[in-house]
Amino acid sequence: MAAAGAIVVVLAASWIGRRLAALVRQPAVMGEIAVGLLLGPGLLQACGPQVRELLLPRSTLEALHVIGVAGLALYLVGVAHRLGPGLVAYGRKSLLALTICAVSVPMAIGGGVGFWLLVTDDARLRGDAPAAALVLMFAVSFTVSAVPVLARIIDDRGIAGTRAARLAMASAIIVDAIGWLLLAVAVGLAGAGLSGSVRAAVILVVAVAMVPLVRRLLSRPGVTRLCGRSPTTCRMAVAVVAIVASWAADNLGLTAVFGAVLIAVSLPPDEDWQRVAGAVSSAGRWLLPIFFATAGITVWSAADTTFPVMFAVVVTVLAVLGKTAGVLLGARLGGETGPVRQRLAVLLNTRGLTEIVLVQAGYSAGIITAPVYLVFVVLALVSTAMTGPLLSLLDKRRPLVPQDLATAGGAR
Repeated sequence: MAAAGAIVVVLAASWIGRRLAALVRQPAVMGEIAVGLLLGPGLLQACGPQVRELLLPRSTLEALHVIGVAGLALYLVGVAHRLGPGLVAYGRKSLLALTICAVSVPMAIGGGVGFWLLVTDDARLRGDAPAAALVLMFAVSFTVSAVPVLARIIDDRGIAGTRAARLAMASAIIVDAIGWLLLAVAVGLAGAGLSGSVRAAVILVVAVAMVPLVRRLLSRPGVTRLCGRSPTTCRMAVAVVAIVASWAADNLGLTAVFGAVLIAVSLPPDEDWQRVAGAVSSAGRWLLPIFFATAGITVWSAADTTFPVMFAVVVTVLAVLGKTAGVLLGARLGGETGPVRQRLAVLLNTRGLTEIVLVQAGYSAGIITAPVYLVFVVLALVSTAMTGPLLSLLDKRRPLVPQDLATAGGAR
């Protein structure tokens, strides 16, 4: 009963957060993340630790965490399945140059910040994670873009057919794939050292190698007909398998995200399976606010969770500038026009949900401390909140030229 009441409160608060985000022309996920982060300190200030423990005992928080992670896994099934196919067909030369620079430049800056943190040896920020895991975690956290939020922003603004939007989506998917692989290495280094990262990498390679086999099996006519005749059964089966795969990935030294994404890319791209993945994702979307809420409450429950303002400013500025510089350099090397380069820099700085999920995995693995986790959440919120206003400013001052409005092929 306590867990059910907590779910109702969290979902109601998240609905308010989405409405407030819409009023200020921000993605709905911004309101959900903000509400999740405010629930922890809000309960502490309003009720005190004893009353909060009575209202939200550890058993209830654990139950909410399980539900939230399940919601995240279900949501990612539809996102990964919908965004994967067909994007890399556009502008291969530009995409290659853009992706290389969008990874290497911010990763070098992020790794430098992580190394600086080791040198300063601030115990409150440093924690006790292995040096290699911490530096790699910072490098990855400076690099990622938020594919789900980016897709929503592109769709809401009606720019899906432009070259900038297509290149941004294709690059973000590749960059995030690289980021998740490196996160697996960082988690392995933090858990069982080099042997742990090697084991995680081997498991991931084997799982990825099985994806085409599973997709081929699900593409058989008999299975496809069953999916069309009994969509509810298929949805339930995919949902259960995604949750189990996420749990297994988490327990094998990876993160829960890997399991859900692997299930998503294993589903065939035809319309019946698209509807199944979409329905599973919609169910997860309702539970996703619980993930944000439990993340916020948990991180504020940690001992000495004070917010390092100056460190947050430094990280945010360097991360935004590093990603901007890398994207502008890559787009220039790829031969893109000025307006496209600028829009790519704005779009790929959108970190949102992906950054939150990634640093939550790093925090759960003990790689980063609670204050550093909050710093990266602020980075995710600020970088995502900047996207809409900056795109509107570019539309006024640097409108797209005709050749940039149509999606170009692979000529460049």
